[in-house]
Amino acid sequence: MLKRCIIAENRKLHASPIWVIFFVLPLISAGYGTFNYLQNLEILTERWYSLWTQHTLFYSMLFFPAMVSAYAAYLWRLEHLGHNWNLIMASPVFEAEQCLMNSGEELDYTGQVLVLDPDVLKEEFWTPQSQLWYACGPHAIGRSIRAICLGDGETAKWNRSDFVGILKDEYLPEWAAARVKELRPQQTGGMKMEGR
Repeated sequence: MLKRCIIAENRKLHASPIWVIFFVLPLISAGYGTFNYLQNLEILTERWYSLWTQHTLFYSMLFFPAMVSAYAAYLWRLEHLGHNWNLIMASPVFEAEQCLMNSGEELDYTGQVLVLDPDVLKEEFWTPQSQLWYACGPHAIGRSIRAICLGDGETAKWNRSDFVGILKDEYLPEWAAARVKELRPQQTGGMKMEGR
C-alpha cells in the first residue's frame, strides 16, 4: 500500500518544477557548509571530517526540512486547487478487496467483468468508468485479453497482469450491469431464446 501511495504521489509530480529544489538546495547547503568551514579553519582542524560535519549541519538542520516542507506544500496545493480534492474523494477506484479470491492466471476471463489496475492508467482515468472492462474472448484464457471498456465501449487488448481480478457481483454498479447485459447477447452472436 505504501509503495502504491509513493507511486501515485510521484505521478502527480511528473514534469513538475518542484524537482529543481531537490537539486538546488543540496548545492546551496554544500556552498554554505564549505564557506563556513573556510571561515573557521583555525577552529575546525580535522580537514575532511570538519568539512563533512559542516555540510551535514547545514543540510540536515536548515535545508532538508525546508525541502520537505516545500514538497509537502506543493502536493497539498495540487490536491486542493480548484475542485481537485472533491474529485479525488468522489472517484473511488476498485481494489483487490472487491475482486473474487484467486482470480489470477488459471481462470478463463471470458464473459467476466474485470477490474483494471489503477497503476496502469493515467491519473485522470482513475474512475470506475475507465477501470471496469468486459472480457469478450474468445481467447481470454491466455496471457493477453481482448476486452471492452464498460465506460466508453472502447475495445482494447490488455495483458492479464494489468487486471486486479474479476469484480464481485455486489460491487458492480448499475450502469455497468446494464452495459454487461447489452454485451452478453453480442458475444453469443446475438441469439436470444424466446418462449412462445
